[in-house]
Amino acid sequence: MKLRVSFIAVTGLFLLAGCVRSFSFFGGKTPTPSSRLCAASDFLTSANANRMGSDVALGVTLSYQGQDECGLSNLPLLTLTDAGGHPLEVRYQSVNPTEAPEPPRVKAGDQVLAIAIWKDACTTLPEAGLVIHIEMPGAGRVDAPVSIAGLATCPGGGYSSSVEINPYTYPP
Repeated sequence: MKLRVSFIAVTGLFLLAGCVRSFSFFGGKTPTPSSRLCAASDFLTSANANRMGSDVALGVTLSYQGQDECGLSNLPLLTLTDAGGHPLEVRYQSVNPTEAPEPPRVKAGDQVLAIAIWKDACTTLPEAGLVIHIEMPGAGRVDAPVSIAGLATCPGGGYSSSVEINPYTYPP
């Protein structure tokens, strides 16, 4: 049941992203040693959050504004802070890191999604707001403020919070 709720929430994130790109699993593209990594300054971001019981599905849409094709790492290097820039005390873990697809390549106008499931967010949901940070190795960081207004707190406590990070994907 929990897996179904997660699937529904992640599907909702895709729909809320408002993206229009035909779906593919990276179109068979594989990075080459001569290709460049994307720079953080090449992207515009938007983010959203949806509650799923005691968890929160987080999604960041990265819209590529550059002209030349570039590549991303397999997994987003994602961290969470409150609106004041204070890191949240959560554990970060990758979902199926050994099964991660090839790193995505983007060209002008493309979008990619970074999706994470914040497990047991009840104990650490910041009142002042949330910012999702994605490091781009050697190329800076993108910051995506996300509204958590309307995500009611839930009963709980006494357990730690963790963030499950999924590989980058293209929107449907």
